[in-house]
Amino acid sequence: MTMKIWHLFHSGVLVETESVQLFFDVITDIDTLIHPQKKLYFFVSHGHSDHFSMKILKSFKDKAQFILSDEAVIREAFIDCDQTLFVKPNEVHETLPFKISTYDSTDLGVSFLIELDQKTLFHSGDLNWWHWENATQEVQADEARQFKEIVDSIQVDHIDIAFIPVDPRLKDAYNLSAAYFLSEKHLNYLIPIHFNEDYEITERLYSDLKNDRIIQVKAKHTMVLTLE
Repeated sequence: MTMKIWHLFHSGVLVETESVQLFFDVITDIDTLIHPQKKLYFFVSHGHSDHFSMKILKSFKDKAQFILSDEAVIREAFIDCDQTLFVKPNEVHETLPFKISTYDSTDLGVSFLIELDQKTLFHSGDLNWWHWENATQEVQADEARQFKEIVDSIQVDHIDIAFIPVDPRLKDAYNLSAAYFLSEKHLNYLIPIHFNEDYEITERLYSDLKNDRIIQVKAKHTMVLTLE
């Protein structure tokens, strides 16, 4: 079955099959991408404004199923919506047409592992190796430990597509998460997220890590991958 992958903006992505559309961390207008005959699912990894926009999602409250990080700000926003599944880290949900496993984050909320149409997808949310230049060595070491523990806990044979943060604010440490995933997990493809409008950083990632599994993203709302 064909699966199409769109990079929307920042950490927003769309996974589309013949029957469903899965939107993750959408904060931009997606009206032109909606397929009227397909079931809609929206995932929100956490409540930060660069991952969660109620302004964008509110028009879909009666048309979609929502899989949401269990946080007070998100619960309040969806208080009048019945089609919601609130999730916390380290849960497994198999009531939808795909399997959802949640993992922790090194910031807020959850990361998602999705098993759909015999393919496995991982969306990091804010699970990242947050190596801030001005942090103490103790803080940097703790951030590294937390990140590696969470990634190492992902017990699957392989991941077809991993959406991994590549944050320009981390300067030379921008690629630590991507490098770790590529070295420790069997990935078919790695798609960068969390870089705002700095599309050149995806080219830099490909150049620095020299790995053909890295997908370069050229522009907003772009289909970046098709799988059969």
